[in-house]
Amino acid sequence: EIFEVVLTVNDSRVRIAENEDTQIARIRDDDAFEIGFDMIEVKVFEGEAISLRINQTNDETTGSNANDELPPPGLSASSGTAMKSVDFNFTSNVNNTPNFVLVMDSLQLRPIYFPVGVAVNDTFLEDKETFTVFILTEQNYELDPERDRATVTICDTTSATIRFTSRTYNVIESDVTVPVCAEVIGATLKTSFNIDFIPEDNTASSVGFEDYRPTLNFIRFNHLQPGPYCRTMIITNDNRKETLFENFTVTLQPYTGTQPVLSTNLVIDDTPSFVVIEDDDEVKVRFDRDSATFSENNGDQPIFLVLQGGILIQN
Repeated sequence: EIFEVVLTVNDSRVRIAENEDTQIARIRDDDAFEIGFDMIEVKVFEGEAISLRINQTNDETTGSNANDELPPPGLSASSGTAMKSVDFNFTSNVNNTPNFVLVMDSLQLRPIYFPVGVAVNDTFLEDKETFTVFILTEQNYELDPERDRATVTICDTTSATIRFTSRTYNVIESDVTVPVCAEVIGATLKTSFNIDFIPEDNTASSVGFEDYRPTLNFIRFNHLQPGPYCRTMIITNDNRKETLFENFTVTLQPYTGTQPVLSTNLVIDDTPSFVVIEDDDEVKVRFDRDSATFSENNGDQPIFLVLQGGILIQN
């Protein structure tokens, strides 16, 4: 509230300085309504509308008539890990917000709900993301310093599965390499991350690179790239006649190194896939000569067989 103090004189010997005859006095009402958010931690899911409630937080009353209205304060939003116009649409303004109403019985402010916006429902695989909503300073109210802002957490509703593209990968030994690939099903990656890729011996052995050579032990999944994501396995091409088919397994597991925390909606299918190696080494058995001449009186005489094209790994 404002009033003026005006300086006048009734003595002709005293003159008042020009433009300095008036003093503006303001009275600040310490008995102000204090307001703040009802909840300062709010959780919503993607696709949901966001609405926040503002309450009177002190015991102040007014002498005004019941059902009188006071205009609402403004709101502003600040991006955190959730980005404005990407993860949420902020639509709050005074024009779509109801006024505060003085309640008949208590002459205090009735709580009001502010429509803040909408959490964007997208196809990205994300972790929980947050942004902050602030009550703007308004001359009609005092702000409760402990409740003048609210943190909104957006929970991701998108789920995804990482799995191998096949349960069996077949390779001929002389092909030397075989790509083993994984894919993301159900979502688009918003961040890049690693997944451990674990080969394990079965009838095929990696000891001394006997049948295959283990490669890097993880697969890199890159954001915004659909995949598939492959790891090339190196097959040992030898000249040994082995079992026609040998195999080893590969498994996907959570990355054991350091990286950002993955979304809880990400499922890693840890069902093993098989890499089956077909041996194409051909070993022939033949006589060492086309004919042999034996003498009757020389006793036992040998007939020789030879292997051609490779070696045997078992008798």
